[in-house]
Amino acid sequence: MNSLKAIIIDDEPDCVRVLELQLAKHCPEVQVIGKTEIAEEGLVMLLKTPPDLLFLDIEMPRMNGFDLLEKVGNLNFQVVFTTAYDRYAIRAFKFSALDYLLKPIDPAELKATVARAAQKEHLVQQQLDLLKQQLLSPKLNSKLALPQLNGYIITDIEQIIYCESDSNYTRFFMKNKEQYLICRTLGEIENLLEGHHFFRSHKQFLVNINEISRIIRDDGMSVEMSNHKILPVSRQKTEAVKNIFNRA
Repeated sequence: MNSLKAIIIDDEPDCVRVLELQLAKHCPEVQVIGKTEIAEEGLVMLLKTPPDLLFLDIEMPRMNGFDLLEKVGNLNFQVVFTTAYDRYAIRAFKFSALDYLLKPIDPAELKATVARAAQKEHLVQQQLDLLKQQLLSPKLNSKLALPQLNGYIITDIEQIIYCESDSNYTRFFMKNKEQYLICRTLGEIENLLEGHHFFRSHKQFLVNINEISRIIRDDGMSVEMSNHKILPVSRQKTEAVKNIFNRA
């Protein structure tokens, strides 16, 4: 793996020190070229010597991580957020497909995150905007970032008709007839879309309840989606489907 130049910005000195030690031990390909507990100093570092990788805390006094990135302007480097946010907020990172490390940082997660970051291009502004929207808004997330080979598709969740499992991948079927294959299991997507009117009708399918146009009973149960695709319902889920639509 090629060498990666990194900067660490975190208002907690112990976090900076521990992360630097962990990088030296577990990620020798990462060279820390700058570190600071003061956001304003970090901004100067980023403008003077842009890194390949920035480890950035979000909650900092005077200037938070988002404000700092806005002042940088051209984000021609990859960002890994280091955060002590709770589980609810962590979902926002997953929705925006941004890398994060939860404090205290686990070495295995650190290695995996650095490996992913090394394969990516610079931070996409749309992803950052999506993350900010989700963290600052008390409402349920309405958008999802789908990683693609050449970037990310930011889509409205309501535009998803259903998702189909494809081994360790998931294929999204959209209202505009587009299909997107992403490297996440259907179980991960099910957890991510919890609370968005999606239902695991079958081990292979996760369906948008609002896009079901017909329930079919013929040697078992199946559902017809708004794109006219007929999907099976497993025997274990037939009662749940009846309850959803109040059918006897």
